Amino acid sequence: MGLVLEANLTAATLLGMPRGMLVKQPITRFILKEDQDIYYLHRKQLFETGEPQKSDLRLVKLDGAFFWAHLAATTAQAEDGARGAERHHRAQAGGKGARKIAGTALPTPES
Repeated sequence: MGLVLEANLTAATLLGMPRGMLVKQPITRFILKEDQDIYYLHRKQLFETGEPQKSDLRLVKLDGAFFWAHLAATTAQAEDGARGAERHHRAQAGGKGARKIAGTALPTPES
């Protein structure tokens, strides 16, 4: 499961909560339960191939309403050079002018 590392004002507005509330939260907290499998497969494919991944799923606002979002994920090596220790994930809102929602750190499948 990935944790939100940073969130911009657009993310906070779309999700209906202060930016600070998003940071260090599991990204799955904001994914509609019915779409959790989409995220799991998206993440699994990222780890297996190392290739950028894209998927569409619904994110849940603080008030329980949801909206469609486009997720684009890439992998990166940790700053300390540890192989596979950290992955970076970026979520983008779907629709015209897609915007960054959050960066997350994804633990390796072994963790």
